[in-house]
Amino acid sequence: MNVDCNAKNIPDQKAVLIKVENTLNEACTIEWDEVIWYNGVQHTQNLSDGENHSVVKLEKKEALTGDCETPRGALYIFSDFITYDSDTKLTKFELQNIKVTRL
Repeated sequence: MNVDCNAKNIPDQKAVLIKVENTLNEACTIEWDEVIWYNGVQHTQNLSDGENHSVVKLEKKEALTGDCETPRGALYIFSDFITYDSDTKLTKFELQNIKVTRL
C-alpha cells in the first residue's frame, strides 16, 4: 500500500509498504529480490550482491505488514520525500525470485 510516513526517526516520506501472509499450517520463510526503478532508471543492477535480497520468517497463519517505524526494512520501499524537494521518484518496483520454504 502507498502511505505517507511521518515517523520520528526519518524525514517525512512517501513509501510502499508490503504485506506478506503465510496461509500454511506451518511456519515458513519467504524470500525475494527487490528490483527498483527511480525516474524510469533501474537502480538495482546487481542482484547477486544480496543488498536487495530480503528474508522474512512467518509463523503459521501469520501476516506481516511493513510500517513507517522500520524504514528501509524488508517490507518498506522508499517512494519520495514529502518535506524535501527531490527529483528522485519511485516509478516501478518488482519482487523477483520469490521463494517460500516450509520450516
